[in-house]
This record gives sequence, structure tokens and C-alpha cells, in this order.
Amino acid sequence: MKKNLVTAIALSVVLGAGVIYSQVGAADNKAFTASGEQQAKLPELFIPGPGQTVADKIDFQVTAKVDNVPGEAQVFKFKKINFSRNEVLGMAAKLGMKGQVREQAESLGVEDGNKFLEVEKNSGKIIFLNREHMDQKLIDGQAKQIPSDEQAIQYATAFLKQLNWLQDDFQVMGVTENREIAGNLNPETDKGSVLSKTVHLYKHVNGKPVLGVSRITVEVGHQGEIEAVRKYHKVHEGFQKYKLKPMDQAIQELKGKKGMITIEEGATDAILEQVELTYWEEAGPIEEQPFMQPVYFFKGKYKMNGKDTEFTGVVPAVDNGFVLHKEVLPGNESASSKK
Repeated sequence: MKKNLVTAIALSVVLGAGVIYSQVGAADNKAFTASGEQQAKLPELFIPGPGQTVADKIDFQVTAKVDNVPGEAQVFKFKKINFSRNEVLGMAAKLGMKGQVREQAESLGVEDGNKFLEVEKNSGKIIFLNREHMDQKLIDGQAKQIPSDEQAIQYATAFLKQLNWLQDDFQVMGVTENREIAGNLNPETDKGSVLSKTVHLYKHVNGKPVLGVSRITVEVGHQGEIEAVRKYHKVHEGFQKYKLKPMDQAIQELKGKKGMITIEEGATDAILEQVELTYWEEAGPIEEQPFMQPVYFFKGKYKMNGKDTEFTGVVPAVDNGFVLHKEVLPGNESASSKK
């Protein structure tokens, strides 16, 4: 049983076979078609729920300063990274791996003994696993020597830099322990055995951490051995500035649960204390969500059974309308469409 940092993962939408969905709007991005408007209409963000029961009716007092949010913000576009087989072989060599590149529809991979490397072709997402001592409590009959948090950060960042996997806009956000707790122990009181530590790094824009999947996690084990790297984020570049929705509209949308909010049923005396502008990166492919978009991130507190409980909320900050047009691929027309 492991204690891990809980993060929301946006799930990609499964599209029907033989169908392309394109966003209507004029843009310098070739994935968009002209419609006579000045800017591309951004696809709606998919923001997953909080994983808990949310109150049917949301209401709160507002004490947050809402007049310091800008009227517009930069939207970023994701870049496709077309990794070649030779580039993946080069990564594998730096990891001490040999073997042939295994190609699948969306990824390139190498497996050598206990080591596994997979690179997603377009997004540049990377998974590296070293299973030699992963999830083991003992090595040669002795307990693992797990480094301190500070040492784990040093091992993790040095490893990422060696592979050229750490960009300047990433910052360490924390370290968590991965523990194994036997079934006969009480997880509330017994700590069990530490198997490794996970270093969490998040992408930052304008000094704020990007929400969603813009992160890298590195599992550090015995004497600093790197057991796993999961590099989820995509590479982005500047696109256009967009007008932001008024704050009073965003607050009403938060109350109407048009974004994500974590106020539970039975909550009382809810107060919205803070709001800031940051960004959201979805987990899905670039074709479904080509942009990293600004969002309003809300923080506050409420009473639950007489105790103060913190809540958070997220609402997309850009509001410019959005229409899906469905195009049928050649050779996949339905009978009705041929009439």
C-alpha cells in the first residue's frame, strides 16, 4: 500500500472510428478552419471531478480580492514532438539499455531486462522503469537505504538533467514516501516500510504551477537508485492572447458547478478567500486539446461537523464560444450520408 500525492488526471475522450472532430475558428494553426473570426475558438477544457460527493447547492461568501485579475491572458499551443527511432535508441543508451526499438501506433519503446522505456510519438510523454529493486523491502537481506528528502531531490534532478528531461520552467513541489504496510497493521498508526520516495516536479507559468498533468514524477530508491520516471507534460509555445471572462461570471459558474469544486454535502459557512489565474494541461492527445488554457483557481474554507475544511475550485477563464463540427473520413460514410 503506497502513500502518494493525489492529483487529478484528465481522461481523454474516446472518439468514434472514422470520425474527425475539428474546432471552428480562424487561426494560424492548420488544425483549425477559417470562419471569418479574428481568433480560434478554443476547445472546451475537460476538468475531472474531485473524486468525492459534491453539495447539490453551492453557495459561499466572497472575501477574495477579485479586481487584480488581468483582462486578458496568453494561450499556449502544444508542439508535436516527432521522435525518431534513433533518438529513442540514444535515450536508451544513456539509461544503460540495449535492444531494438519496439514501435506501436502511438509510441516507441525499448525493453532490456528489468528496464523499460516508452516514448509517446507526438506528445513527448516518457515513462522509464527500472524494476530491479522496485517495490522491494530488502536488498541482499538488508533494509533499503532510502535517501533523505533533500538527497532524493538531488538524485532526481541530476538524473533528469543528464537525460535532458528537465526544462527550466519546472520546479520541485514536494517529496512523498511510498510505503508498504502489512495487512495486519493499522495504517493510521503503523508506518510500515519505506520502499522509495517520489519527487514531484510541476511546470510553472508566470510563477504559478500548471494544473492538470504538467508534471514529472521521479521515484528514488536504495542509495539514490532511480526506479521510475513519469514525464507527463507536453511542450508548449506561445499562441495568442485571449480576453478573459469577468470574475463575477466565473464565480457564478463555480457556484453552478460548471467547473470543478470540492465543497461537500453538509458544508456550512463557506468562504471564498483566494482566486488566482493559472493554466490547465489536459491528459488527452494534442488532436483533442491543442492548447494549454488559462483557468481561475479558487481557494476557500467551510465548516464540516464544526471543523474548518479547505476547498478548491477550477473554472476555465476564456469564454469565446465553441462549436464542434463533425467530418466523416473518406470511405467511412454512413448509408444515410450517401443518399
